Amino acid sequence: MSVKPGGKTVLTGSWLYAGQVLKGVEIIALDHDYYFDLPALDGRDPWERFPLNSEGLLYYVRADGGDLLGCPPFHAISEAKAWVEVQPWAPITWDG
Repeated sequence: MSVKPGGKTVLTGSWLYAGQVLKGVEIIALDHDYYFDLPALDGRDPWERFPLNSEGLLYYVRADGGDLLGCPPFHAISEAKAWVEVQPWAPITWDG
């Protein structure tokens, strides 16, 4: 699967901030470990690379169309979804 540099959205959902303001959450598929090269950008040693799953992907969480959240990558959509659902801003209404 070829994935664009910003990732491919595989699942979207929404939640209510303060019970009133609609916010979005996405699970993104990437064909590389997004975090692996980040330390080298400021002169640190690279972190250990997360292995890709059997489909050659890792899944990340992005909220409100911003940057990826600071959680580890996941090997399955279900793992990423489970992580989202235990965050303080849950419950989530999933679109798919």
